[in-house]
Amino acid sequence: MAEIKLESIHKNFDEVSVIKGVDIEIHDGEFVVFVGPSGSGKSTLLRMIAGLEDISSGLLMIDGEEMNDVPPSKRELAMVFQSYALYPHMSVFDNLAFGLKLAKVNKSEIKERVEKVAEVLQIHDYLERLPKQLSGGQRQRVAIGRAIIREPKVFLFDEPLSNLDAALRSDMRVELAELHEKLSATIIYVTHDQIEAMTLADKIVVLNNGLVEQIDTPTELYNNPKTEFVAGFIGSPTMNFLRGDIVDKSGAEVYGVRPEHISLSPNKGKIKCTLKHLENLGADTLYYMQSEDYQQITVRVEGMGSHKKGEILFLDYDEANVHMFKDGKRV
Repeated sequence: MAEIKLESIHKNFDEVSVIKGVDIEIHDGEFVVFVGPSGSGKSTLLRMIAGLEDISSGLLMIDGEEMNDVPPSKRELAMVFQSYALYPHMSVFDNLAFGLKLAKVNKSEIKERVEKVAEVLQIHDYLERLPKQLSGGQRQRVAIGRAIIREPKVFLFDEPLSNLDAALRSDMRVELAELHEKLSATIIYVTHDQIEAMTLADKIVVLNNGLVEQIDTPTELYNNPKTEFVAGFIGSPTMNFLRGDIVDKSGAEVYGVRPEHISLSPNKGKIKCTLKHLENLGADTLYYMQSEDYQQITVRVEGMGSHKKGEILFLDYDEANVHMFKDGKRV
């Protein structure tokens, strides 16, 4: 596999700057996820690593070798796109074997490598089928198989699960995690879905408007966000941001508290609210509330909530779980 280093990477489209000086180190065997909202630059950054976009300035290194001007075919990378991009008239076997045939690999080796990949991805029974005879999840496995069979240094995934329904996305997340474990592969994975990022990554790169907001493990990003943007982007439902004298801490402008760190108080708690809406999720319930000064607060209540819309409730929280921000940065 491979180590990748990005030093002061910039990307401009004419006069528009979309990547504004990015520094990232990816270690051998890591599963790294680029996450951020639409327009944050995550897919552009992935395409620059793949060689599908030119680097305006900065340095891209793979295993200590500069790659800025190396063509995509020479970088020993394999990319899996959002669309499966399978050849519809070819069987699964031929889709998997196509790149090896172009490289003039002998037939016996092609057969051996196809069968090995099919076994890893559990698609051996589908080798004679056409793509139209497969489910969405099976087609995505074939697309991943085409990448694996090339035995690349690095796998690049560009929102590969976004075309699948919720149940299949959940299944494929598990399969991708298991695949990474089997292959000990270096993987860079782009998604806008922070749940995918939290469940798959060894390390997450949070991008916003062409800049890196924070690089950290999922646990650290969740528990210790360095910026207000990261605190709001990572976590579902999002962190509550409260303004005003909610907490008596000098210097902070915004106080962040996650929904699970706010509790209902049987007495007069710190915040008086009106319950505006409930979402019963079975194992827990989300209360959407409005404080007396019209701040919106979400509370996660264990089990099925017993309150009704319109009720006046009081909220408490542990100050140890309050995140304080000033000018968008943690204080």
